[in-house]
Amino acid sequence: MGDIVIKVEDVGMEYNLNKEKVDNLKEFVIKFLKRELKFTKFWAVRHVSMEVEREINMESLD
Repeated sequence: MGDIVIKVEDVGMEYNLNKEKVDNLKEFVIKFLKRELKFTKFWAVRHVSMEVEREINMESLD
């Protein structure tokens, strides 16, 4: 068993999805500046924990 080189606890990735379709950048910017955009939160990943351990390669010790 190797040393832990990366440890991540309780992480997530959240996206803001636009509630209505905006066809072009100009329309998006205008609605954004007027604060007319409405978003829904979407969690792609939530409450994830993991550890990555260093691998010990016995062949390189020869």
